Amino acid sequence: MNIIYEYLSSGAYFVWPLGYEAGRGVRIEWASAQPVTRLELDGTPVSVFSATVGIIPQFALPAGYDVSGPVRVENADAPEHAGRLVVSVPEPGTDAVVTVTGPEGTVRLLVLSEGQAL
Repeated sequence: MNIIYEYLSSGAYFVWPLGYEAGRGVRIEWASAQPVTRLELDGTPVSVFSATVGIIPQFALPAGYDVSGPVRVENADAPEHAGRLVVSVPEPGTDAVVTVTGPEGTVRLLVLSEGQAL
């Protein structure tokens, strides 16, 4: 993970997932955002995440997935990513909707700020 821990506030608490099944065969290997809920909207699975204050939310996905939205996607070929796409969401909020298409279909990830997720 590309996380700089010195930015975590004293007393911060959160749960970051490993091996999160987002639906339709899309598996998030790890994330630096806390899952809040999962629902279906117009037949598409939507996983809602909360950003942790001071940390840019990132999601590690298997190489070969198609990703779109207000994100930065880092190359899966970089040695530190071990063949995974690392997707960063620099500005969490109600418009931070990431569309991920895997071999079995499409899901969406909504990444809210910590305040919005309360």
